Amino acid sequence: MKNPLFRRLGQSSAIALLLCFASAASGSGPAGQLPKVWFSMGGWGQIPSPGHHSWEVLYLQPNGTWPAFMDHVTVVGILTQVLVKMPDADLAKVAARLKEKHVALGIEMLAQADDAPAGCGGGVEGYYAPFMVANIAAKLKRTGAEPSYIAMDEPLWFGHYYNGKNACHSSIASVAERVAKNLREYLKVFPNVTIGDGEPFPAITDQPNWKDDYKHWIEAFHAKVGKELAFTDVDINWGGQELACIRRGLSVLCQGREDADGHYLQCAAAVRVYDQPGLARRRRP
Repeated sequence: MKNPLFRRLGQSSAIALLLCFASAASGSGPAGQLPKVWFSMGGWGQIPSPGHHSWEVLYLQPNGTWPAFMDHVTVVGILTQVLVKMPDADLAKVAARLKEKHVALGIEMLAQADDAPAGCGGGVEGYYAPFMVANIAAKLKRTGAEPSYIAMDEPLWFGHYYNGKNACHSSIASVAERVAKNLREYLKVFPNVTIGDGEPFPAITDQPNWKDDYKHWIEAFHAKVGKELAFTDVDINWGGQELACIRRGLSVLCQGREDADGHYLQCAAAVRVYDQPGLARRRRP
């Protein structure tokens, strides 16, 4: 039996659908609000690949299709890598379509500045030069694409815990400073944007001091950026048997698995992993 916490809205071509939790008791978020859904568009793709076709159908064709499940979407997320590739004219069309449909724009951000020390962060996920962030912010502004949300790409994990090649092993305060350098470029142009974190689970919760570390991370982020983290993207490894969800450093055990039809089952009522009412993201691997 499918857990009522999840609503599978559907999938389209290469588009990745991200699911959000609803309240187990009422099907709504805090204070009776309906859950909010973040829909990640994935890659730009090569023309005319299936991945690019999704962009054509939803945004670029004059009379493109808007599937019924998209009416449940609150935010469409676009990767940094896509924003770099996308021509200005196409980004303007995407922005206009989202405004027409009353859907917010979210940026899936490579959040950590990669400016020091030499070699640290090279080729590691989530690092990006501040001047390149500034270029993207300017591109968004001139095309009329105003982001309402930014979701950071796992800065605590890749900045502090990651042990692979060119790992930085930065202190939590240093991760927050790196993030602040890049976020400043967006905040100069879009000062009211809502910022959230994204971290891998259970990789984070496998760390022995993760709850204290995450509380420290929240505090350090606020101190360096001047804004609070508004939500947490729980990027779940669905292959795990026990998964720990998080709300501001407090763990709740849950189980997640995928059946033959791709449905997610048996996740406990760890439903409020966010402070922005109702907003959370769930990503398939």
